[in-house]
Amino acid sequence: MDEAEQRLAAYIGEKWTPPAAESDPAKVLVADVLALYGHERGPKLKSKAASNLGFTNNLLAWWGARTLSDVRRTTCAAYVKHRTSQPIRHGATRRMVTPQTARRELELLSAAIGYWDGEHHLTRRPAVILPEKPESNRDALSRKQAAALVWASMGWDRVEGEWKRPSTNARTNRMHLRRFLLIGLYTGSRSDVIKRLCWSESLHDPWVDLEA
Repeated sequence: MDEAEQRLAAYIGEKWTPPAAESDPAKVLVADVLALYGHERGPKLKSKAASNLGFTNNLLAWWGARTLSDVRRTTCAAYVKHRTSQPIRHGATRRMVTPQTARRELELLSAAIGYWDGEHHLTRRPAVILPEKPESNRDALSRKQAAALVWASMGWDRVEGEWKRPSTNARTNRMHLRRFLLIGLYTGSRSDVIKRLCWSESLHDPWVDLEA
């Protein structure tokens, strides 16, 4: 954590005190909105603590002295332009901040505004306009590719363009792998979710409703 982030953490965690309830966007500083969100929601988002702290620091540097009435389409676009003109602070390369990073920062700003509005009921909640999401570069498996995975999980071997039938024992020994693949293909779940999957209702882990 660098010096600027340490100062921010101190401001949020120690020095900052909630301002008087205010519902007029023109009288609410973005800095106070971010501080309230970080002070009350931050401890509940421990898995995102490091990234949220960095995002908040970047937001404060540009939005901090502005009020919620300044949050509009043109200023959101100006923020994205500002951020994407800056180099990434960490790393050896001189790559620039991406629009996607600026988008994630603005998503945090939007969440913070929503949190303030939930407490103080703004007379007008400003809309945070996000840059468009980039197109995904992920390719989905074709039906033929998925079938090949299932065949292989059952122990079949592809020899000279044709599938060779496995022994009964080979099929039995790989039943767990076939089940794992089929659950992933039909539900789209990540591997860590599948490994924690329960066959009965659970309050703490993912589970399958077999009666649905």
